[in-house]
Amino acid sequence: MKKCLLIAIISFMIAGFNSCGNNVNEKERQDFFKSQVELLNETCPIEFGDFMTIEKAIAMPNYTIKIYSTLDLDPELCANIDKDLAKQGAISGLKMEPDFDLIKKYELSYLYEYRNADGQFLYDLLITPEDYK
Repeated sequence: MKKCLLIAIISFMIAGFNSCGNNVNEKERQDFFKSQVELLNETCPIEFGDFMTIEKAIAMPNYTIKIYSTLDLDPELCANIDKDLAKQGAISGLKMEPDFDLIKKYELSYLYEYRNADGQFLYDLLITPEDYK
């Protein structure tokens, strides 16, 4: 009997400790995640100068938003893109978003997929909460 009571107490303590660090309301997180995808799609296509267009966004598992973009650049230039520099640029852009505090709070991830003007896959970038904290 004492052993069962001890196991129950330990189980409750572990459950309590696991929930202490996460003060995020899961429904609010889901709603915000969905609204971010919807907002992106309502404003698409989004053009960045003459070289990049965000075409659409989709919701992926694990609170990841996949963003499809087209790069209208010379193929040789596309082949030589510095992915680390591109990732830093995407992170900087994300940090300038009006809802960045909520993006950070709800720990959204972003998967950017880049294709050339002919639709051929070039590369992708994954930005996780660890990248923008």
